[in-house]
Parts: sequence; C-alpha cells; structure tokens
Amino acid sequence: MYVAFDMCNVLVNVDMKLFYSFLLENNIFKTSEEINVYLKYMLGHADIGMYDAKTAFSYLLYLKKKPIDLLNEIMFLWKGCLSQVPEITDLLIRLKNKHKIKIALLSNISAEHADIFRNYFDPIFNDCFQHFSCEVGAKKPSKIYFQSFIKEQPGFNGAVFFDDVEENVVAAQKYGFKAIQFELNTYASFEDAAANLESLILQYKKS
Repeated sequence: MYVAFDMCNVLVNVDMKLFYSFLLENNIFKTSEEINVYLKYMLGHADIGMYDAKTAFSYLLYLKKKPIDLLNEIMFLWKGCLSQVPEITDLLIRLKNKHKIKIALLSNISAEHADIFRNYFDPIFNDCFQHFSCEVGAKKPSKIYFQSFIKEQPGFNGAVFFDDVEENVVAAQKYGFKAIQFELNTYASFEDAAANLESLILQYKKS
C-alpha cells in the first residue's frame, strides 16, 4: 500500500502565535491580517525555491526600517512554528515497519522548514520519500507538482493522500489520488487525531 501525506497540520503541529506576537510587538506589522497577507505573498515565492525565508525577512526589515538585529529572533521563531507530534510520529513508524506501507511526504514548504524536518525531527521523516515544493519548483495544487511526483514515484499513482487544504485535496483527486482532507488541529487531542488517521488508512488497506 502507498500513502502520501502533507506535512503541516497533518503530521506536524503548526503554532505561529509567538512568531506573530514578535512581529506585532516590534511594530513590523500593525495587524495579524497584514502578516497574513505578507506571508501569503512571501511563501508563494519561498515555497517554490525562488528565495529562502531568511532573505525575505531580511528584506522586510530593510523596507520597514527596522534593525537587522531582529532577524535572528525572527528566524528562531519562524523555525519554531513547527513541532513534532509524538503520537503521529509513532503512527508513521508503525505504518512503515509493522504494516509495510510505503510513505511519501508532499509539502508546500520553504527551505528552512525542510531543513528542520530533515535534521531535527525523528529519522522516520527521512525514511519516507520527500517531494518538497522548494526543491520541485512548484507547489500544490498545481498540475506540475503532482505530475512530477508521480513521474518520480510511479508506485504512488492512485495512492491515498491526506492534506489539510481543501483545494489541494480536490486537485489531488483530479490527478488520481484517493485524497482526504485531514486537519490535525480539529481534534480534541493528538491521540484522537492519530487514532482516526490510523483507522482511515487501515480501512483503505483492507479494501
């Protein structure tokens, strides 16, 4: 069986409160909505490898006439937005080692966050095939993103795929995946999220 996962808010917890608070407290932005707009634009480029987040935040400080000394803290908080979920990590290990399921990670992600996954998270993440947008040069829900993945890993054609973004799920279904919307933070606990995710996968495995 082949299963593909998005990373953020599916396998990995995302918490940007401290990052947002720092930008607001230092008057880099006035409102959270301004941050949302900036990040949408910035990640539209960083996620496909046009530049890294550090370069983008450096230029932001220059435009806002803020001290460059703030950059180190911004990067620390940016990288710290992602955290492992032990229950989900244990599930990945079971799926791969006990159930012999082949796993791929399909993520719209900047270079810095890709580095976090590879160098600081559990080794199971490096035991899965990784198809990261910053290295592909395209991101979900684009046709080229999914097609390039299937070209590299044809065994995943028609695989089960979990993503938290509806637009990505719809696109994946269009390109032949059995795509399901799954959002880690909609569950009462990470234990519940992991249990539900495992149940869904094993149902497909039996069918």
